[in-house]
Amino acid sequence: MPITSMSRVLGLLGYLFCACAVCALAWTIWKGKRVICAERCAKLLDNLRRLRETTKGVVSLNFVVAIILCLAASSVLVYAMVHFRLPEEIHHKVRIERRISADQWWLVDQENPQGFMYAACHDFPNEEWIKAGYFAREARWQVKGGCNSIKASGMGFFYLWDGGIAKTIREAGYE
Repeated sequence: MPITSMSRVLGLLGYLFCACAVCALAWTIWKGKRVICAERCAKLLDNLRRLRETTKGVVSLNFVVAIILCLAASSVLVYAMVHFRLPEEIHHKVRIERRISADQWWLVDQENPQGFMYAACHDFPNEEWIKAGYFAREARWQVKGGCNSIKASGMGFFYLWDGGIAKTIREAGYE
């Protein structure tokens, strides 16, 4: 199943569990005795600890509500984790001027003609993909705190190619 459809399914499950939790809570309040909130919370925690049953062998209603709320909360957390996206930067006509250190390069692009420092994250072998002296028509990366990552799909430096060979800055006419 593709990631997009999986995230949609998980998102819909999260909404479904939340709706079930709200309905179960409303039903409990409507049908049950109206006790103060502190007593209800204490009873709920007690039922979660012991997983006890009533004398008739039916699981207590508070335990069912607790399970539904736990499932709803976990579904919302999964939904949030699946839909979490790091901010992305896209740069056009990128010249990789020089390598400053192990994971740092000086880049000049269309948006920043004065140049800027690209600091790579340690999650990817950047030196195999980022080559000083070459020209990329586009560069995409995700910003992770103080570094930039090209590990995710769709991220990277997209060089100009001529017969299977990447063009240098001079060959691309941007020197």
